[in-house]
Amino acid sequence: MGIKEDVEELNNMILQGKIMEAFEKFYDENVVMQENSEEPRIGKEINRKF
Repeated sequence: MGIKEDVEELNNMILQGKIMEAFEKFYDENVVMQENSEEPRIGKEINRKF
């Protein structure tokens, strides 16, 4: 699969309400996520809990 197909699958999973399944499939263990001015959250485990 190429990037375009991966993005389409990710978007479709989210639209179907499969957010955590998409997160597990497409995000790296060392993912960094941040909301506006909040401190960044590093790692899948912390972001799962959020």
